Amino acid sequence: MSHLDARLRWIAERVTRGPVADIGTDHGLLAADLALRGWRVVATDKSTAALASARATVAAMGPALPIELRQGDGFDVIDRGEVTTVVVAGMGGRRIAGILDRAHLDGVERLLLQPNRGVVDLRRWLVEGGWEIDDEAIQRAGGWHFMMSAVPSPRVRALQDEDLVLGPVLRQRRCASWLEWVASEHARYQVLVRQAPRDSRREELQRLLELMQRVLSEPLAAPSETGRSVNREQNSPRTNRKT
Repeated sequence: MSHLDARLRWIAERVTRGPVADIGTDHGLLAADLALRGWRVVATDKSTAALASARATVAAMGPALPIELRQGDGFDVIDRGEVTTVVVAGMGGRRIAGILDRAHLDGVERLLLQPNRGVVDLRRWLVEGGWEIDDEAIQRAGGWHFMMSAVPSPRVRALQDEDLVLGPVLRQRRCASWLEWVASEHARYQVLVRQAPRDSRREELQRLLELMQRVLSEPLAAPSETGRSVNREQNSPRTNRKT
């Protein structure tokens, strides 16, 4: 049985190629789970305490796991071209974007990201940086958590403000948890519109409020909490899930 919560399990199940970098590994649970699935993992954290916790996690899971723990900030301790998949989870969207902006992403084929706030800033950075958002999910657990996957693309479609705010893939899927989040945002935007001065900012808030109202008035499609699955490549390593 996996020790991961739903948001980290969503990320782990979408790793299709390695090696994998887990930036800001913290307790090391995700890194250890990926290693148990057969992936080679480079897990980094600049915190001495976090890295000690990750070492304890790895030791408890099995000392022979294909995982290397390194202390450092972001990609400072990862060689150029060393990894194919990058995971950054449990941080604000602006912080994740800042880490990626300073990173050398040569050879990286997929970003798996889990911002707990600032998701609009992260979506904007991805599009401007040439990354196409190809998968998204949302979960409520002590607050709203977004998960997203992005791949490099020579022709990234520009996102309208509606997609930046509501999510390009989530808007298409209209899962029940996303609609619940839209409802909570609709209530929040109603307050913001009432409090905003009569200027262009208020007009923008009103436009987004009306968009959310249209979303909420549309019929609910078949629910999908996690979205489409990603098939593993035939040459990917054998999956070993925790028990």
